[in-house]
Parts: sequence; C-alpha cells; structure tokens
Amino acid sequence: MIALSNRAKDDALQLDFQLAHEAAHILYPAWDGQSGSPSEATVLNEGLSTILSIMIVREGYGESSAMELLADLEEHNRSYRTAYALTIELLAEDHESIKKVRSVNPLVNDLSESDFAAAGVEVPPDRLAVLLQPFSSIEGFR
Repeated sequence: MIALSNRAKDDALQLDFQLAHEAAHILYPAWDGQSGSPSEATVLNEGLSTILSIMIVREGYGESSAMELLADLEEHNRSYRTAYALTIELLAEDHESIKKVRSVNPLVNDLSESDFAAAGVEVPPDRLAVLLQPFSSIEGFR
C-alpha cells in the first residue's frame, strides 16, 4: 500500500513527487536482512527515494519546480532534505557508489560499514554513520 499526504490530493506536482518517492521504496524496501521483517528506513534509503522523486519532478515539470520542492523540503521536511543532501554528497564523490555497495549487499536498508569497505567505497566515517542510521534519528541534524 502506498500512502500519500493530503497535499497530493489537489496538486499534480506533489502527487508526482510523493508517488515517485514511495514507488522508489518498492525498489529497495525497508526490510531487516536478518529477520526478513519490516524495519525503519535508513537515511540512505530515504535519500535515494528523495533523489529519484526530485529527478522525476525535474523531468516532468522543469528545474524551477525541482528547486521549489527542494526549498519546500528545507522549510517543512528538513529531515528529507538532509537525507537528500547527504546522499547527493555520496554520489558526487563516486557516482557508482550505490551500485558498487549493492553488488556486495543488495538490500539498501541493510547496508553496513563493512559493505562499503568491501565494495571499495570510501566515505568519511561520520557521514557514513549518519547515512546508515534510522531515518527518524536525523530530525534537526543539519
């Protein structure tokens, strides 16, 4: 089941943004790799979903709409904006970092520091620790 906020009801831009974000989670669901049960999404998981949704908006509505949504996230959903920014930084340093790490462990929500090391992806330890922690823990991080 995909749940969208009331903002998506009468706003096509919000509808596409939120639907793309939630659909991205279907590609790499938040499951505990050990128990096979649902778990809270990590910062990296939410960052990747936010990146995809911004890309969809940029493609369908243009750069100004994508920038408007990022500004809206900064003001109203800072945790998502932070997850987005941290994930963008990771990809800016190595645009194939996610692909490399997923070749070691395909479960985005179950990635560990050792998975990054095994994949040869170097990330500053403090940033990696934040990317791998539960999303709810970054409220007000930046």
